[in-house]
Amino acid sequence: MIGNFLKSFGLNSFTKQESQFDDLLLSIEQYALSTEKYICAGQELSFANSSDYQQLKKLNSADKLEVLHVLVQKISSTEFFDDLGFKSYLVDIHLLSKLLRFRLQFPSGYSFLGLFNQLYKPNKCYALELTIPDRPFGHFVKQIESHVKLHGLDPTTSADINALISHPTLSQYTVQGIGKEYWGPDIGKAMNKLETLLFLHDKQLTPPYVLDGGALASILNKSLAELNFQEQNKWHVIFNHLSTASASKPNKSFMQAAELIIAQIGNDRYQAQVLEWITAIAKLKVPVEAGSAFIEQQYVDLLKGMLWTLSLYQDPKTLQAVDELVVVCFKKIIGKGAAAPSVGNAGIYVLAQADGVTGIKHLSKLKLNIRQNNTHKLIQKYIEKKATSVGMSTAQIEELSVPTFGLVNGKLNIDFAQYQLTIAISNVGKLETHWLTAKGRIQKTVPERVKNNDIFIEKLKVVRALCKQIKQTLSVQKNRLDRLYSENMQWTLSSFTKTYLEHGLLSQIANKIIWKVDDNPAMFVANTWQDVQGQTVEFSQDAKVQLWHPLYSDNSIVTAWQKQLAKMQIQQPFKQVYREVYHVTEPDISGQLSSNRLATHILKQHQLQTLAIAKGWSFKLLTAMGDRTGRGEVTKTFAEYNLTVKFFVNEPTTSGVAINESWIWQYVVTDDIQFFNENAECVNLKTVPAILISEVFRDMNFFVDVASIASEPLWTDDKAEKLQGYKDYWHLYSFGKLTNMAKSRKAMLENLLPHLTLSSHFAIEGNFLVIQGKMHSYKIHIGSAQILNKSNDQVLYFEPRKIALKFKRNTDSLLDMDSMSLAILSKAYALVDDDKIKFPSFLNQLSEF
Repeated sequence: MIGNFLKSFGLNSFTKQESQFDDLLLSIEQYALSTEKYICAGQELSFANSSDYQQLKKLNSADKLEVLHVLVQKISSTEFFDDLGFKSYLVDIHLLSKLLRFRLQFPSGYSFLGLFNQLYKPNKCYALELTIPDRPFGHFVKQIESHVKLHGLDPTTSADINALISHPTLSQYTVQGIGKEYWGPDIGKAMNKLETLLFLHDKQLTPPYVLDGGALASILNKSLAELNFQEQNKWHVIFNHLSTASASKPNKSFMQAAELIIAQIGNDRYQAQVLEWITAIAKLKVPVEAGSAFIEQQYVDLLKGMLWTLSLYQDPKTLQAVDELVVVCFKKIIGKGAAAPSVGNAGIYVLAQADGVTGIKHLSKLKLNIRQNNTHKLIQKYIEKKATSVGMSTAQIEELSVPTFGLVNGKLNIDFAQYQLTIAISNVGKLETHWLTAKGRIQKTVPERVKNNDIFIEKLKVVRALCKQIKQTLSVQKNRLDRLYSENMQWTLSSFTKTYLEHGLLSQIANKIIWKVDDNPAMFVANTWQDVQGQTVEFSQDAKVQLWHPLYSDNSIVTAWQKQLAKMQIQQPFKQVYREVYHVTEPDISGQLSSNRLATHILKQHQLQTLAIAKGWSFKLLTAMGDRTGRGEVTKTFAEYNLTVKFFVNEPTTSGVAINESWIWQYVVTDDIQFFNENAECVNLKTVPAILISEVFRDMNFFVDVASIASEPLWTDDKAEKLQGYKDYWHLYSFGKLTNMAKSRKAMLENLLPHLTLSSHFAIEGNFLVIQGKMHSYKIHIGSAQILNKSNDQVLYFEPRKIALKFKRNTDSLLDMDSMSLAILSKAYALVDDDKIKFPSFLNQLSEF
């Protein structure tokens, strides 16, 4: 019987007795029936613990091939009339799937069409009509791929593939998005692979990839319409292959096949065309309406695969284009979240594959700009992997990857014939540009001769793109340096000079920061190190350099530095001289293992998550459904200290209220803060380094200050009453004691107010900024920015426009102001002219006085 069966595949009978393999298969089948409680089509069965299955795996290739044929015949001919018989049938299908994953060596001239026909031969006891997903078709195609790779595409195999592609049952699966079923890779992908085999080995035309509807399809179709039929076919082949990119990252076989197809198009031509496409896609407007899509679902895998292939090209232009598309992919759509996260992750993968540290600058920027928890972790994982591969810490590799952009001491001159464009980083850290004429005259606007010259216009576009990158990098590096406090970074003076002071861009940040050089606070000004009195100080090249923190100096030194920076008119890139300092308190010491100083605050949960991720922390939203503990944690690991910090939060005590449509709590209640060592043991707060205590509690206070319901001006009484007495919390926190962050804000305002043109209208009294308006007097709480009528403490609300502060001297604000400080000053300026405020709600409130 087996001899006749094998002849249908163009083979002779094997010498083994078929009963030997029958017994082997029967033993494996009985093992599965005795160990598996549930057996169904969509459930993967494991045969790993079966000794007979292990014996099957050790057979030589010819014997495995014979077992395959015996099993196929058994499946198509076995009769079953009860539940046990049907389960045995399903076990055989699972075993067939396993066999088709083995490395089988089919002989030359083998008929895969014959095997396909036998695979899908109806079993007379199986009432339902067989469909392609009822058998492991994807693994069957993989065997054809391996066979062609080993033997080439012989006439028999070519004919078989053509017959399969045109098979009426299979042709429906060549449509994108169809065929994602059981038994391995989806059928549509498998069909694409068969078409690719014919194109690569037999130069046959492939069916067009359907690009019908949507912005992406319009962009691609416009370019394809300019090509002849043969060239279009090459792109349809690569599209069919790229559309199989359903995994999280490409495997080796995907990239190898892609390279072969791209070679048919031409490497340079392919790169240029794909860059043109993804640049155009990145410029598409991301819809904000719920239910909208940025990339149509049927094209997501195509675009992912397209991005993956760009890992073959690692030039700056390609990496920048990928970077820009990734940013757009993580813009939010209402009710959906990120616009195209899987496409964005594909771009992140490409950036991570760049040689050396060239991709790190892009990953560092994205890490700060992307707010999704999982993506943030993915980026960090790629940076850590790259750092480990070159023997560095993540902090070291990030600082070494910063480009200079051709800047020298923060300046770059670009010639436009008799004009010269100067790009410079100003004393307050802003990027400024101006034009210099041949006569040395400075002008702000673009010269007419440049505007009217096509070559200059194109050059100017490149320069503007460069300026955009410089601005982005400045922002990223300011934030990165701010994080160094918790990363325990140190340099020798010689390495610090090379990495920072001689760097065209970083030098313009470093020279506005106070550094601790051999325990002495100093700034690098006018190419010399100066102390707080502005006196030159000398240090050896072996001196240790690290960021100075107010924690390291007494208050008189900190105040002296604040005055010195104001005198030099230096605006720091991040808050340093006015930085809040936190210590372990007596209640913390009594608690030993935890701190409750920030417990019982009510925070807006989604805003807490956004703030946490922006600061490098992780936080998973608490839901009001499913298996939950009612407790969550804002957490971050500080590798340099081998410590992990957890700020615990709880769901509100009243169930069924303050829940959004996704059953996520809108508010959470803060609990204690704990530090854990690498063995997950809670450590005594007194043993934690002071600098880490200060920085951790600074972040936590920031989360509370910004995300607290006290900062919500529209927190009405009826809303508060739903949360069992949280109204009292809102009033207490909105107008109560100042936090350390608010105290720092108060000190900044005390220094700033005398320099304002409207200073006579302002005064600081206790925890409030008092404003004398034309109609009434007001006071704004320095912690929450809430407004009170000074005469009767009635709460007032209006949302003013941002204002430009006016100073008595012609200078910018040189003090570091956070968003809350700007909100306070915007309200204060508007209240000076309270007779001009036109907000109806505010006017109604005033009419009650």
